[in-house]
Amino acid sequence: MKSKFWIVLTITYIIFYFTGCVSDGGAIHAPYSFIEDDSAAAILAMGQGIRLVDFEGNKLQEGTHWTSFRLPAGRPMNLRVYIIWGADLAGERRRGIFKCPPLEAGKEYRVRFNVKTSGIFINIPMDGYSIVLERKREGLAILRQYEQVYSQVIPPLPRTEKKQKR
Repeated sequence: MKSKFWIVLTITYIIFYFTGCVSDGGAIHAPYSFIEDDSAAAILAMGQGIRLVDFEGNKLQEGTHWTSFRLPAGRPMNLRVYIIWGADLAGERRRGIFKCPPLEAGKEYRVRFNVKTSGIFINIPMDGYSIVLERKREGLAILRQYEQVYSQVIPPLPRTEKKQKR
């Protein structure tokens, strides 16, 4: 009797877990637009660990969270971003400028933070930090949905030593 209970409970948990992970709750994922003419726009999505702060001086409203943006195509842009990575100093966020190359109108792109690591079981960060721009592949892309277009290397945070009280 007890084993039936645990089996039913486990199956119910698995069903709710995967259903919750697959569905997005009916949320609308409309991109925030920095331009009025959508025909000359490219869509840029922010990957995990990176957040857009402002686009050439146009700041986002405080307290809002957007995952994708409509940006003007055909010209280089400066995007101010926060880079958030758990292996940095505790609670440290880096603010920097991402020099985005010209984007093609009507294409979808993604910006993500990339860290080169070494080690088999434990990832040890090396001095290989970069912001990567990727373009979404058209058609059926089974294994890789995005292809790298541009990479901007960023320096690692300087190591700070805690001062000991004497």
